[in-house]
Amino acid sequence: VSTAAVLNVARRTRQLVAFLRLFGVADAITFDLGVPFNYHYYDGIVFQVRLMQNPLTKVSDVIAAGGRYDKLLNTLSLRTTASLKSERVTAVGVNIALGKLGSSLAQVQRKARRHPGGA
Repeated sequence: VSTAAVLNVARRTRQLVAFLRLFGVADAITFDLGVPFNYHYYDGIVFQVRLMQNPLTKVSDVIAAGGRYDKLLNTLSLRTTASLKSERVTAVGVNIALGKLGSSLAQVQRKARRHPGGA
């Protein structure tokens, strides 16, 4: 992985955190990159994005999940030319629970407005 690619990921992560702060939910979102999945098609990093519903009880809800599945994509690809057959295809997939995300974020924002500063 090149230095430029790492710096690009860092820049995009900072942008994401800025958006989460803008919406007032930065303290309620966690990213877990060490999630064990039993799905055989994942072959690299697997992740979950969780929205904290209650910080006192640590109750949270998974609002997105996914991971790398390069082997699956390479197994299923229908590449026909010799040059394409030798290329390795990489892939990351994510499942975003839009309904759950919208209702959960609205709930967190309502709580934040009622209790500014997290009190």
